[in-house]
Amino acid sequence: MEGETPAPSAPGLSTAHQMVGLGALLVVADYVLFELLLDTYGFFTGTLLVAVFAVYLVWAEQQRPGRWPVPTAWLLKILGAAAGVLGLVELLTDLRLGVLDNATDIIAGLALYAGAALMFLGARRLES
Repeated sequence: MEGETPAPSAPGLSTAHQMVGLGALLVVADYVLFELLLDTYGFFTGTLLVAVFAVYLVWAEQQRPGRWPVPTAWLLKILGAAAGVLGLVELLTDLRLGVLDNATDIIAGLALYAGAALMFLGARRLES
């Protein structure tokens, strides 16, 4: 209708931020489900720490945008690149050691690799 002002849109995260956050949540969920609860598949704790810090940064950027002394995009780019490298190292280690020997390990491994790849690809799309 004429004369109506559009409702203000809520500030949201970019698609790149969402990709990094979703990938990080996938890594954390993989750890909780397959390592803590089922005790079947384990991975390097450094990958988990990178994912937890990325989840925190995405949450903090959503809650208080622009209040960091360093741009969060730079931090997320570093964390995304680290997650990509750690995911690749984890894949090569799993293939070399033959860890993926049953269906549960394969699903857990694929979830980890997908989360790390999603973090890496999201970090590449972030604007500096």
